[in-house]
Amino acid sequence: MGKIKKGLGYVVAVEQYVCCALLVVMLSICFVAVVMRYAFNSPIVWSEEVILTCLIWFGFMCISIGIYRDDHIAIEGVFNKLPPLARKALTVFRHVLLMVFCMFMTYYGWKIFKINLQKRLPATHWSQGLQYFPMVFSGVLMTVYSIVNLIETLIGNGHPSDVDLVVVDGEIRLRDGKAVGINEREILLKAEEEALETAKRAKHLHPFAWPEKEHWGQTKIYFDEVRFDLDENRKDGGHY
Repeated sequence: MGKIKKGLGYVVAVEQYVCCALLVVMLSICFVAVVMRYAFNSPIVWSEEVILTCLIWFGFMCISIGIYRDDHIAIEGVFNKLPPLARKALTVFRHVLLMVFCMFMTYYGWKIFKINLQKRLPATHWSQGLQYFPMVFSGVLMTVYSIVNLIETLIGNGHPSDVDLVVVDGEIRLRDGKAVGINEREILLKAEEEALETAKRAKHLHPFAWPEKEHWGQTKIYFDEVRFDLDENRKDGGHY
């Protein structure tokens, strides 16, 4: 399954590059079309058809990428409160439902594609099938991605929230989804020591480890020779 997932990852990478290219094409044509229409009173008649075609391909490929990553928008408030077995059952049901939907979309998308294949767009004279084929192309990919996600769920890849108890060297580190027995101050100080050691070994990190001035939008990272005070850091709202 790992090799299959890795192979599909290359397909997704190609999809991402294509989506980026389509986005550049759409924005460029849209900008030029607006300038030509309002600045030179010479509209580009084919711009709308090209942009619409690119947008359809862009949208369907983005949907398939989201299915591969399994990161479409979801409301998980109730889901995360369910027991692990119920969460897994719902996840399986979700993947099956999505797989069936993608199969139907591919089947009927192919029918619509054949109906419109001989029809032509008025401005570009492209086949209208070009605007319907993304349903077929992405539908196949979405079906495959859904099947892979379903198999991964069935063979045991669980949700992070499924972990209720973690024991390390005989000591409980996680109970009921909450960390216990962890010294936060000790962890932060250890992280600071590691950061200082890394900064010493890599000269190019010095400007970040010891910044001469604050950088806009950058998390406050001030490593100095004096250990920071955790309580004061919290008052300041900083994160180290």
